[in-house]
Amino acid sequence: MSLVQVHQPLKYLATTLERDEAELDLGEAALAVAAGHYEQLDVGAYIARIDDLAAGARKRVRRYRRPDRMLKALNDYLFDDLGFRGDLENYYNPSNSFLNEVLDRRTGLPITLSILYIAIGRRIGLPVAGVGMPLHFIVKWVGAEQEIFVDPFYRGEFLTPQGCQERVEAIVGCPIVFERSYLEVTPNRVILYRLLNNLKQIYKRRDEPGRAGRVVDQMLVVAPDSLDDIRDRGLLYLRENALSKGIAWLQRYLERNPDAADAAYVRSQVNLAYTLRCRLN
Repeated sequence: MSLVQVHQPLKYLATTLERDEAELDLGEAALAVAAGHYEQLDVGAYIARIDDLAAGARKRVRRYRRPDRMLKALNDYLFDDLGFRGDLENYYNPSNSFLNEVLDRRTGLPITLSILYIAIGRRIGLPVAGVGMPLHFIVKWVGAEQEIFVDPFYRGEFLTPQGCQERVEAIVGCPIVFERSYLEVTPNRVILYRLLNNLKQIYKRRDEPGRAGRVVDQMLVVAPDSLDDIRDRGLLYLRENALSKGIAWLQRYLERNPDAADAAYVRSQVNLAYTLRCRLN
């Protein structure tokens, strides 16, 4: 894979998503996201690094047959030998959301470490998939007769369903009604969208509308009909003083969703943008 393929990062991201769910390489898709934020990112080199990690993991895992032993061997390799870990000290650092940075720094968020775990696991034939619980992301072994939940953010800790609930409750800070559906497999495109949504919220919290806007552009590649993202793209353009673009996106939102709960607010932003544009002209 050459750099030419990422000179148009949105097109490259769209290309990665053209594959069927079973064939979609979540690692490559996450790197396609990173390519939209790192100029001249050599995606091919990072895919090769994932391949190398998988080759090392295969040597550890292939001697076992029991799922728990195979996962334990993978955990020992990734978290003990290579030192991958969750970033508890600087959780909201945007770097934690980019898989190239996770590979370089060996720290990341629950979702990015899970993406790497899945990418390696799939390469060596392990039936692992993502589980997008509320406020936390983990991985599970999807077997015909057995499920094993693994938390890559906490060094591959094995969790029971009760342990999954307790992990979420620890984050929330109180007991919750925990639905069994929270432990179902999350489709790859939904994982990618969740990764991007996390990043969008981080950049909005840091008051970086330009970077947040680039993320929303990617979210609209993953989910072109997302009305919330169409609205957010317009609002972020306004934050950048790109008034005409902001007006166009917000009008698109109102045309598609005229009875939205926030329609009055969005119209007020459009009117304000028109006023500001007239003053500037």
